[in-house]
Amino acid sequence: MFMLGRRGPTDGGRIAPVRSSSALVVSSTNANREHSYIQQPPISASGFSSQAFNPHYPHTERLTETKGCDDCHLSAANDNNAINFIGHYAWLGTGGGVTGVQVTEWDEPQAVIGSYLQKYAYPDDYRRHEAVQRRLQHAHQHAGGATRCLQLRGEYLYAAEGARGMQVYDVASIANKAVSEPILTAPASTLGERTHIAAQDASCVALPTNQPIHPPSNAGTLMRPDNLEQPFHPIYNYALISDRKEGLILTDINTLADGNPRNNVLRRAVTWNAGGVLKGARYLVVGGHYVYVAADAGLVILDLDDPLHARVASIVP
Repeated sequence: MFMLGRRGPTDGGRIAPVRSSSALVVSSTNANREHSYIQQPPISASGFSSQAFNPHYPHTERLTETKGCDDCHLSAANDNNAINFIGHYAWLGTGGGVTGVQVTEWDEPQAVIGSYLQKYAYPDDYRRHEAVQRRLQHAHQHAGGATRCLQLRGEYLYAAEGARGMQVYDVASIANKAVSEPILTAPASTLGERTHIAAQDASCVALPTNQPIHPPSNAGTLMRPDNLEQPFHPIYNYALISDRKEGLILTDINTLADGNPRNNVLRRAVTWNAGGVLKGARYLVVGGHYVYVAADAGLVILDLDDPLHARVASIVP
């Protein structure tokens, strides 16, 4: 997907097609084959994620074509091997916590287990998968509440667990065989780290982006006038939690990306349910600074241009 953007001052600020590209994820394996960290998107000095937008003229509009869109992307007929990235683990919410299930090979090409790519790139692994009736064999669990909704961002998994509130799990070591408990609520003690928001009936949690970011880094003369970085919208500071009884809860999660493990304590930034409009809220989605909540009243659309002072934009019964 291409959009129109403005190039930098070196190119005279000309209008050009831009696209989301330059994706980067980093993994590390030591001499003992221990995966110290897996597929972590880094955060730039300006607080943005490694998924950058670049000026990029579409390469399918030349006089003589060498590639078409469906050489890389999913075709309209759904008849090709599209190139897409899927993480090493898939994450599931269960009736008693969360589970990470290995769904791809570790080595490159990172074939999905049971796929045609695995069949030809890793034939021995594919035969073993067929021999066990295509059942995935490796998973890690962590006990918790009945998880109704979850989202992964970087090293952390956010889970809405009903009466147990919203819990953030540390999953950085999910693939590290040297770590006995790969899913944690706190690496040392809850006295030093409390990544939990108590709630009456947390039904869902959503983030404005699943890319790791740190908005507080994007400030100062170096970032704005010198480097021409664009400001973050304030909604990117928060995780948004829907609660069937309390409505909408926001918590500032920047502390999880500031590189300081001693201040990882989450607190409510605001609780909002004006006139009970979000009674029975059971699911929410964030799009820009708008939040779409499924509640008893119908689809409630909230404007969070000022995140701490939400207003109802519309209700679709």
